[in-house]
Amino acid sequence: MGAFSYVPKTARNAMSAEESSSRLLGTSSRSHLSPPQTPARSMADGSSRRSSAANKLEKEKAKAEREKHERAFDIQLRSVGFPASERQYRFAAIATGWDPDDPRGSAKRGGKLRKRLQGGGALGTGLGDWRFDFAWPELKIAVEIDGAPGKGGHTTAKGYTRDRVRDTEAMILGWTVFRFTGSHVQRGYAINALIRAFRAIGAHITDQEVKS
Repeated sequence: MGAFSYVPKTARNAMSAEESSSRLLGTSSRSHLSPPQTPARSMADGSSRRSSAANKLEKEKAKAEREKHERAFDIQLRSVGFPASERQYRFAAIATGWDPDDPRGSAKRGGKLRKRLQGGGALGTGLGDWRFDFAWPELKIAVEIDGAPGKGGHTTAKGYTRDRVRDTEAMILGWTVFRFTGSHVQRGYAINALIRAFRAIGAHITDQEVKS
């Protein structure tokens, strides 16, 4: 005879109710328990979060470094008597007829502007709402300050490809674009190259040169 264990009636009723509930819900009483996370998955998740945080920090550092070089270049421009430049000049938008002085155009990437930009481009693929770091619209001369190689933005593979498209579209629109690195700014090469460019088209610039 098999072993017999006595279960009180109240306990049997409780167990029966729980089993009935589980059958109605289509679940097991243990189904709410999540499978334990494996050590490998936990380590991968932690590594991914650290990598994302490191990439974000690297981009922030690259942006801060680029802005520092832009400020230094702006000081150099004023020190040798350059005509005032326009910062963050939205050349593509303005080329489509967008008016920067129209208060209705201050809305970020408004629908009308987006439609205007979509109709441009050498291959009909559209223009971006691109901006020059420094621009002299009356001369169609612009300057871009790139960050250090491999530190995000202009210097990544994706950024490099995007900038080639932007520079090409700018030249189609009649712009001459000078692209310098932070090292060019620090050594004085950027400002002295721009002085020669302005003189070549007859613009008056002081005879002073910036030493590295």
